[in-house]
Amino acid sequence: MSFGDTSRGDNQWALGDEQAEPVFRQAVELGITFWDTANAYGYGTSEEIVGRVLPHDDKPIADAAQAVAADRGVSMARVALAWVPENPVVSAPIVGATKPHPLADAAAALDLRLTDEEVQRLEGAYTPRTPTGFQ
Repeated sequence: MSFGDTSRGDNQWALGDEQAEPVFRQAVELGITFWDTANAYGYGTSEEIVGRVLPHDDKPIADAAQAVAADRGVSMARVALAWVPENPVVSAPIVGATKPHPLADAAAALDLRLTDEEVQRLEGAYTPRTPTGFQ
């Protein structure tokens, strides 16, 4: 399940941190597992709120992606997108480009082939979870 809208962040119709935090926490308790935090939703403020409020159990995954990216001299986004075609369970990555360089970086991911060792580094940091309500 996902959740995304313009009700958080730094704009006139947004919730502040104190108002947004219980909404995020309740959403997690109800099984929301994906957050759409497009730049248009608060120019980065939504991401900051999500980062402060949600549990950080994905940090090992981000650390692994950062390490592979640093070893390759590419962005973490490129590494993450290069992983997608090898995994049939992921049908459509979401690329939110508001400037040309992220779009070019996403396209360049098509030419990046991860080694078996790199894939193991990325996937080894992941703890499988059953989505709430999944049958």
